Amino acid sequence: MKPSPAPPSRAVRELILHGELRAGEPVRQEWLSERLGVSRIPVREALRQLESEGLVTFTPHKGAVVSRLSLEAQHEKERKEI
Repeated sequence: MKPSPAPPSRAVRELILHGELRAGEPVRQEWLSERLGVSRIPVREALRQLESEGLVTFTPHKGAVVSRLSLEAQHEKERKEI
């Protein structure tokens, strides 16, 4: 388990934007907590923050999934900022 120096929300955002977590893919809190070297609570909070940004969608009884349309919108926003 390698701790991440970045806050969990930034680290998960980078995983999404760099394609390690793909659009439509379920986001497993256990895997993320191990990957980031943090407990599941900060991971859950990070996913809620990313949901408010449109990068993740929560479905009752299924959990978080990487959003499709919002991910494309995020890439478009980044291209305009360059």
